[in-house]
Amino acid sequence: MDILFTVAIPTYNRLELLKVCLEKVINQVLEFDNAEILVIDDGSTDLTSDLLKELSDKYNFFKYIISEKNQGISCTRNKLVNNANGKYIIFVDSDVFISDSLIKKHLKILQKNKNIICQSHLILTDNIDNLNKKSILTDYSKAFFDTANVSIERSKIIEVGLFDENFLGYGWEDLELGLRLKKIGMKTVRKKFIFSYHYQEKPNINRIEIFIKKEIDRAKGSVYFNQKHKSLEVKLMTQFYAFSQIPTVILVKILKLEKNFVKTIEKFSEKDYNRFIFLFRTYMNYVYIVNLNNRLKQK
Repeated sequence: MDILFTVAIPTYNRLELLKVCLEKVINQVLEFDNAEILVIDDGSTDLTSDLLKELSDKYNFFKYIISEKNQGISCTRNKLVNNANGKYIIFVDSDVFISDSLIKKHLKILQKNKNIICQSHLILTDNIDNLNKKSILTDYSKAFFDTANVSIERSKIIEVGLFDENFLGYGWEDLELGLRLKKIGMKTVRKKFIFSYHYQEKPNINRIEIFIKKEIDRAKGSVYFNQKHKSLEVKLMTQFYAFSQIPTVILVKILKLEKNFVKTIEKFSEKDYNRFIFLFRTYMNYVYIVNLNNRLKQK
């Protein structure tokens, strides 16, 4: 029997989140007799492999691959594409929890239209035990192709050459693939009723260096992104122009986040999650901008 779709999930050291993610995916896949789930563990050091073996023994549609060492997200997603058997591939990140009937909604869009990418809305949450659509923020993105939760005919990704594995750090690899998909005539469809919950834990202020490294990697990747695609669209996407950087820089200066970042956001850490995330992301974007401009000056 031909496999209609593959739910493709990359993961790395997210055992507890992965359990919730997979529970929701498995419950929906059980409604089909021509589907599969494929998980790639990208060198996790927790007990992810034990969970994957347990689920593989229990469900014949559940498959997994374990990488001996961490190879990065682009390489891992390419493995997912190359090892998937489904006509369609539905990407779900391991910190994303799909809403009821989401898979059916994705398939309805894909089967009704040609050359379509079905992009899920992402709703931000910090509470995996109480997913309440009305009480949490939308993790808003206009990305043409955002792999947190997106679906597409698998052959289209192969046609444009898969994910670019030159993106070694955090960020841009899915957006860059989206540009190549756009060039072959793909269109993105978004519907309000197609949504997933994206878990965003309150960042540990004592481990701020981890998040700063992500922004340094993102700045490095954006330079490569612009070298590969010399276009206005990419420059706007990556904030290459001063006018797109100014709002963030001004806000950081007004709030004095550069000097008092930790003290400022600690005020809202417990009592106001929304403001905490807003201030945190603003400052992290500022870190990105500073590192981007430093790299551009060096060139």
